[in-house]
Amino acid sequence: MHFESLPDSRHAHVGIRPLQADDIPHWFAWAHAHVGIARVQATVLDSNARSLRVLERCGFRREGLLRSYRMVRGTPGDFWMYSHLPGDGMPPS
Repeated sequence: MHFESLPDSRHAHVGIRPLQADDIPHWFAWAHAHVGIARVQATVLDSNARSLRVLERCGFRREGLLRSYRMVRGTPGDFWMYSHLPGDGMPPS
Protein backbone atom coordinates (compact mmCIF):
# COMPACT_ATOMS: atom_id res chain seq x y z
CA MET A 1 0.00 0.00 0.00
CA HIS A 2 1.16 3.46 -0.76
CA PHE A 3 -0.15 6.67 0.70
CA GLU A 4 0.80 10.28 0.85
CA SER A 5 -0.52 13.08 2.96
CA LEU A 6 -0.37 16.78 2.40
CA PRO A 7 1.50 18.93 4.93
CA ASP A 8 -0.79 20.34 7.61
CA SER A 9 -3.65 18.29 6.20
CA ARG A 10 -5.97 15.69 7.61
CA HIS A 11 -6.33 13.99 4.24
CA ALA A 12 -4.32 11.20 2.64
CA HIS A 13 -4.36 9.91 -0.89
CA VAL A 14 -3.97 6.15 -1.30
CA GLY A 15 -2.54 5.28 -4.68
CA ILE A 16 -3.48 1.87 -5.98
CA ARG A 17 -0.53 -0.43 -5.68
CA PRO A 18 -0.64 -4.13 -4.83
CA LEU A 19 -2.76 -4.11 -1.68
CA GLN A 20 -2.42 -6.52 1.20
CA ALA A 21 -6.05 -6.82 2.27
CA ASP A 22 -5.11 -8.29 5.66
CA ASP A 23 -3.24 -5.08 6.51
CA ILE A 24 -6.10 -2.71 5.67
CA PRO A 25 -7.93 -2.83 9.06
CA HIS A 26 -4.67 -2.08 10.89
CA TRP A 27 -3.83 0.75 8.53
CA PHE A 28 -7.30 2.29 8.94
CA ALA A 29 -7.01 2.12 12.72
CA TRP A 30 -3.62 3.82 12.59
CA ALA A 31 -4.59 6.45 10.00
CA HIS A 32 -7.88 7.46 11.61
CA ALA A 33 -7.11 7.08 15.32
CA HIS A 34 -3.41 7.69 15.78
CA VAL A 35 -2.66 10.11 12.96
CA GLY A 36 -6.07 11.76 12.81
CA ILE A 37 -6.49 11.39 9.06
CA ALA A 38 -10.06 12.35 8.24
CA ARG A 39 -10.26 10.74 4.79
CA VAL A 40 -8.55 7.81 3.10
CA GLN A 41 -9.20 7.71 -0.63
CA ALA A 42 -8.30 5.52 -3.56
CA THR A 43 -8.63 5.84 -7.31
CA VAL A 44 -8.90 2.71 -9.45
CA LEU A 45 -8.94 2.29 -13.21
CA ASP A 46 -12.52 1.36 -14.12
CA SER A 47 -11.39 -1.87 -15.79
CA ASN A 48 -9.38 -3.11 -12.76
CA ALA A 49 -12.00 -5.48 -11.33
CA ARG A 50 -9.61 -7.13 -8.87
CA SER A 51 -8.66 -3.85 -7.16
CA LEU A 52 -12.30 -2.73 -7.12
CA ARG A 53 -13.27 -5.92 -5.26
CA VAL A 54 -10.40 -5.49 -2.78
CA LEU A 55 -11.41 -1.92 -1.95
CA GLU A 56 -15.07 -2.83 -1.48
CA ARG A 57 -14.17 -5.85 0.65
CA CYS A 58 -12.00 -3.57 2.81
CA GLY A 59 -14.78 -1.12 3.58
CA PHE A 60 -14.18 1.62 1.01
CA ARG A 61 -17.25 3.37 -0.42
CA ARG A 62 -17.52 4.16 -4.12
CA GLU A 63 -18.10 7.88 -4.66
CA GLY A 64 -18.09 8.38 -8.40
CA LEU A 65 -16.39 8.06 -11.76
CA LEU A 66 -13.55 10.44 -12.64
CA ARG A 67 -13.68 10.60 -16.42
CA SER A 68 -10.33 10.89 -18.25
CA TYR A 69 -8.68 11.26 -14.84
CA ARG A 70 -5.22 9.91 -15.67
CA MET A 71 -3.31 8.80 -18.73
CA VAL A 72 -3.03 5.02 -19.09
CA ARG A 73 -0.63 3.84 -21.78
CA GLY A 74 -1.11 7.09 -23.67
CA THR A 75 -4.92 7.10 -23.45
CA PRO A 76 -7.08 9.02 -20.97
CA GLY A 77 -8.48 6.50 -18.46
CA ASP A 78 -11.61 6.63 -16.34
CA PHE A 79 -11.06 5.96 -12.62
CA TRP A 80 -13.47 5.22 -9.80
CA MET A 81 -13.02 7.31 -6.65
CA TYR A 82 -13.38 5.45 -3.33
CA SER A 83 -13.13 6.74 0.21
CA HIS A 84 -13.09 5.60 3.83
CA LEU A 85 -14.03 7.99 6.64
CA PRO A 86 -13.69 7.33 10.40
CA GLY A 87 -17.47 6.94 10.77
CA ASP A 88 -17.59 4.27 8.05
CA GLY A 89 -16.42 1.64 10.52
CA MET A 90 -13.61 -0.83 10.18
CA PRO A 91 -13.59 -3.69 7.69
CA PRO A 92 -13.59 -7.21 9.15
CA SER A 93 -10.12 -8.34 10.22
